Amino acid sequence: MRLGQMNLLSRVYNAVSVEILCDIQIEDGLGGLIQIDFLLLTARGLVVLDIKEVRGVVFGADKIDEWTVMHQNQRLSFANPQHTLDYRLVAVRQLVRGLPVFGHILFPNEAEFGKGKPKYVILADEFLERYRRPEKLELERLLAAYYPYWEKIKYLSEGASKAVNASLNTLC
Repeated sequence: MRLGQMNLLSRVYNAVSVEILCDIQIEDGLGGLIQIDFLLLTARGLVVLDIKEVRGVVFGADKIDEWTVMHQNQRLSFANPQHTLDYRLVAVRQLVRGLPVFGHILFPNEAEFGKGKPKYVILADEFLERYRRPEKLELERLLAAYYPYWEKIKYLSEGASKAVNASLNTLC
């Protein structure tokens, strides 16, 4: 994981997440495995998170296969990350039926989407606002309902040993 990703993940994790799993593999529902970079347990449910640490103007849309970033006379292209995120969401949802599961491609606030953000894209500040932790009693109530599903994923994932509870020094 790059330093920029680590900084962004640390900020998000501290503000919204109770636990996190990093670099896990779960069954994809088709007889294979799918990798999930980051899975967060939050008060709203589970969040499958992909991080794109890019700054500048991002040209991307739901149905465009390749996205491009322009920053300081440099151009970077990458495959539309939403397609893979869709597969990851399906895999997680089949393991935790009935539990809220969300997915996002997290960009730093310095990323700009001139023609609007694609459906799964979220900027850091927007993410922090959407998944803000509720008061302690409400958080405890929600987590009591979600935690059995979380434990199931930890058990079934091949990277369960990478679960992190507290220390940012051991974050992923």
